[in-house]
Amino acid sequence: MTYHHVTKAEKLCPQNCSCPTDYNIMCQNPLMNAFPISETVMANVTKLTVRNTSIRKIQEGDLSNYPDLRNLYLYSNQIEKIENATFANLPNLLHLLQPTCSRWLFANCAIPNNNDLTIIRRP
Repeated sequence: MTYHHVTKAEKLCPQNCSCPTDYNIMCQNPLMNAFPISETVMANVTKLTVRNTSIRKIQEGDLSNYPDLRNLYLYSNQIEKIENATFANLPNLLHLLQPTCSRWLFANCAIPNNNDLTIIRRP
């Protein structure tokens, strides 16, 4: 008999997402229209991928339960707005994959004051 070890992240994983490891959350669902919010702080999470969703807006507190986030990948979504200060409390954020064709989207967002942050623009 084979047993599957349930990670701590799987127990706390946001709805419509998978958490294959304690540091990685992957969300992909065309019916998802709200940003995946964990009900508790997930301090081990360093990578969050949100793709192929119907999300139109990321609000300021949406990332607050991922304090050690280093890699945020947002692509193939329908994001139209990211509220100011959304990234302000993410001092460890190193890579931000910006949505396609939306260079204006981040213009008014408070991106962490981190010289090591790389914003990756997809063609």
